[in-house]
Amino acid sequence: MKEKILDFNDFGNIKQFNYLIDILKDGNFKLDDLKISCSNFSYGFAVSFQGLVKILQWLEIISIDNDKISLNMPYERIYQDDKYIKADIVYKLFHKLANKKILHNFLNSDNLIYYDEDNRIIINNNLIDFKYSNLRNFLINFKILYKDDILINSYNVNSQYVKMFIDGIIPLLESNNRRKISLEKMKKNNKDNEEAGRKAETFVLKFEQERLKGHKRFTFVKQISDDDVSAGYDIQSFNDNKSLLLDRFIEVKSYSGFPSFYLTRNEFDQLCKLGENYFIYLVDRDKMSNINYEPLIVKNPYREIIENEKWVKRVEKYYVSLQ
Repeated sequence: MKEKILDFNDFGNIKQFNYLIDILKDGNFKLDDLKISCSNFSYGFAVSFQGLVKILQWLEIISIDNDKISLNMPYERIYQDDKYIKADIVYKLFHKLANKKILHNFLNSDNLIYYDEDNRIIINNNLIDFKYSNLRNFLINFKILYKDDILINSYNVNSQYVKMFIDGIIPLLESNNRRKISLEKMKKNNKDNEEAGRKAETFVLKFEQERLKGHKRFTFVKQISDDDVSAGYDIQSFNDNKSLLLDRFIEVKSYSGFPSFYLTRNEFDQLCKLGENYFIYLVDRDKMSNINYEPLIVKNPYREIIENEKWVKRVEKYYVSLQ
């Protein structure tokens, strides 16, 4: 097999992995016979077979000689329990990715966050390059990552592998000078991002309260992002003192340098739905403390940003589903 690991779109899933390994524990198989057996096991296996065989060979779990395929290590060394493959195999995957100069672009200080209080590592899927989506899907399908219940488009490192990740993967990432990362940096990134976001939201809340002094329903101008993370906006407010119903829904984005930000799927859905009543307040972190500074306010961002050629939009990833 001369293909590179990133050439394969599908590496299968844990059930397919288990089926293939269970067959091979009894001895050698011809590659074509094994493919037929796997294809009979599940319809999707015909699509993922080549990718799964490639990554298992790449990890030296199997070997192929004269079109015969066999296990390259004792069956007992592969499984941690019925649900998980052993951490040293997962580590071997990341080590191979590091050697091939892939890991540091796939995972880095931009998309990794460490929550010290509950020993969690979270990966921001918005910041994973689309060309590495096959690796991300492999980690999900093999239960190394799982979707976070609260943070939109984010994944947790499974608790089974957190210690391995901290002890083994972080040092691999630290070894690359170009995109160096450490646990302390991950903590700092998380803390800095959260603090910047909170400060910007607090600034906008005070800005709105000042703007709407004397409003009959002044107390309803409030920050809701802490109470409802699924709302798709941070602050509820009024367009002016004549409004009795809440009619201004504000998403706060902070930046440094030139205005730029990421939109989550939920935020995009809300700005499409709310139209003229949805606002993005862009807060310059470098100017926020200046007297009389006002944020850049964008009303109806679908029209003013999404459909406006002055704003550069870059697709970081696609969600694709077979109907």
